[in-house]
Amino acid sequence: MTPTAQPRPKPTHLTLTGPVTIPTKKNPETLAYRVAIFAGTRKVGWTYICRSLEKAIALAEAIAADRGIEIVNNITPR
Repeated sequence: MTPTAQPRPKPTHLTLTGPVTIPTKKNPETLAYRVAIFAGTRKVGWTYICRSLEKAIALAEAIAADRGIEIVNNITPR
């Protein structure tokens, strides 16, 4: 019996989170923002890391418009 491939769940929303601290070679405490794609409560796509809030928002808006999904904003002010 041949196993059948399970269909990928359709993305339902993406989250925009941050700022988080990520280490880099130049600065051990660089702030970054994450954009991740989810289907329900399960992450189904890539997690993108942006070093500025403006770029993260632009990326989230472009992905949401392309896939027809909503943006869940989990940005915490610093």
